[in-house]
Amino acid sequence: MKVSVIDLGYNSLKLVNYEVNKDRTFAAYGQNSTLPRIGEGLDKAGVLEEQSIARTLKALKLFRDIVDLQRVNHVLPIATSAVREAGNKSLFLKRALVETGFAFKVLSEREEAVYSYAGARAALNVEAGLFFDLGGGSLEMVHFENSKIRKILSLPLGGLRLTDLYAAGDGGFSKKNYAKMKKKILGLLPASEDLPSDKELSLIGVGGTVRALARFEQIRDEYPINKLHNYEMDRETVDSIHQTLHKMRLKDIKKITSIG
Repeated sequence: MKVSVIDLGYNSLKLVNYEVNKDRTFAAYGQNSTLPRIGEGLDKAGVLEEQSIARTLKALKLFRDIVDLQRVNHVLPIATSAVREAGNKSLFLKRALVETGFAFKVLSEREEAVYSYAGARAALNVEAGLFFDLGGGSLEMVHFENSKIRKILSLPLGGLRLTDLYAAGDGGFSKKNYAKMKKKILGLLPASEDLPSDKELSLIGVGGTVRALARFEQIRDEYPINKLHNYEMDRETVDSIHQTLHKMRLKDIKKITSIG
């Protein structure tokens, strides 16, 4: 049986096709991804802007053609933070259904965190840790021990959202706005006493931003294997990447193949 999952995030739109067997095992056989940036400008306007909706619907129509060509049995379209928070959510969902035939399920903050964690957890051999999913619009965090969820957090700290709020038109940050953004982030992140006290717990990250940073580090250090899954980065490496990118202009960052 063929099943397709469509994931509409704050920044990206993804389609993954799976072959699902009778024993419930499955394997992906095709995927497509684009960046319609449906959440662009959401914090300032409170609604999904028309040009963002138009970009998204255009991409969804292409996905409809792919799904129909593949003769997929079931399609599960899901939407996360941008659609969830938009004042015109109902209008967008209706247009998506009428124009593309996709009936989106909008995930709650808790569902988004749990589903993301569950997907990563199934592919990792980690008994306890702090899981995080850094997306374009939100940051989900799950503290788990002995494969049981202890705490769930969802914060409006996605990469595109923070850029829209604090960056200049050219994508750069003034010292003043950078300081404001840092204050915002630290003000929303949980305090140390609210996080696991065991320093041996693993910190596990997923999402396009995390993958881009990991790949950037691999290229910079000439890592011999083209593999990101289970790749490890220490605190000093993350700090080093931060300092490097912070000093670069947007036009130069765009030239980095791992980021684009």
